[in-house]
Amino acid sequence: MKLIRSGRESDELQSSHHALFNDSANRRLLNSIRRAFPKMYSAYVLDWIPEQGEDIFTVLVDDNTVATFELSRLNCELAEAQNVRMTKDYQRALQKHKMIKLLIALELAAENAE
Repeated sequence: MKLIRSGRESDELQSSHHALFNDSANRRLLNSIRRAFPKMYSAYVLDWIPEQGEDIFTVLVDDNTVATFELSRLNCELAEAQNVRMTKDYQRALQKHKMIKLLIALELAAENAE
């Protein structure tokens, strides 16, 4: 299914992808992803939940895996990948808005693979 990539979701995904790979403020998240997935060629932040003591990121890695990373605000350690799932398993319980965002991210990741 080919989606027309216009609108907020596409802009957010492209912006997060660019910031993840080019902004030094995101270096710890990127290094955490690379440590968990050494052969990773793309990553898109699907969700970010700022908590009191940590930031929780749900990340599409390449075009087949979704993982969660909890980055502590109290230390500078890399985060372990948690709740690692194949995209088909992740998408089963998604609401429409999050499903659209995932489908757009999958298209973008597939383009990065080419």
